[in-house]
Amino acid sequence: MEKLFNILNVGYMTNSPEIKVVFKKKYLFVLEKLLKINCIDSYTFDKNFIIVRLRYYKNKPLFFFSMRSKAGNKIYKKISNDISQFSHSHFSLFFTNKGLLTFQEAVFKNVGGEHVVDILFINKKIL
Repeated sequence: MEKLFNILNVGYMTNSPEIKVVFKKKYLFVLEKLLKINCIDSYTFDKNFIIVRLRYYKNKPLFFFSMRSKAGNKIYKKISNDISQFSHSHFSLFFTNKGLLTFQEAVFKNVGGEHVVDILFINKKIL
């Protein structure tokens, strides 16, 4: 998973219109969630690759991805109904027994899981 988010970060920081990653089934769940929360524009398949079209605002990226769980260091969190943990400056994605969820969805469903990535919004004045 770390490789996917690193490639996405590099794509956004170099203003690439699209990136190409090797096809892995586990990437599809992540890309579908990123599509639903408007972090990417679309994705398609080409032989053994997934082509991801990136989303920008006035040709500038709005966010970057910060990995939390890595191959040798998995981070698990128990989610409670205490929304004081909630931050308006980023989204967090969790792999749970209910699927890949944002922090808000995990609170609503009262489940915890592996804290995969934080999607941090860039605090530059874009307008």
